[in-house]
Amino acid sequence: MIHKRYWSTGIRIEYTDHGSPAWGGEVDFFDDTFADPDPGRGLISTYGHLQTRHFVPSNGGHREALTLVTDTLIRDAEQLGVEFRDPTIYATGEGVDPDYPLPEGWVDLFEEQADRLGWATPSYRDEMFGRRMPRLRVLNGSVGQEPWTRRVPDERQP
Repeated sequence: MIHKRYWSTGIRIEYTDHGSPAWGGEVDFFDDTFADPDPGRGLISTYGHLQTRHFVPSNGGHREALTLVTDTLIRDAEQLGVEFRDPTIYATGEGVDPDYPLPEGWVDLFEEQADRLGWATPSYRDEMFGRRMPRLRVLNGSVGQEPWTRRVPDERQP
């Protein structure tokens, strides 16, 4: 029997103010055969995705909602056997994508969470950071989004 180990580089947090301010998040994780599959030995690479089912309302306090989201994602991922390697808290849209607006003071909130957890954040305060577009994710040589993360424009929502 092959025992797989899964790893992740961190969690991605998303904010919405549609309806009311709230936070959600997700973790993508990969197995150790990510870059070295060997079908002859039964080593086929797999990956997984864990996300909050609902956004957690801020109810006047972003800090508490964000803490609930980060702690839940980390706890559940670790219960599944995911090891966090050089863990980082990422912001969906990284503060520069107009489709993913973030509340005022979001960088402070992310840095506070990272300090609390002993994790890192990208250099969101770097002057050059704000001038670039968000990173695209590359999986299997194709650029784009996985179907479960694709956003539906508000006008097409039921």
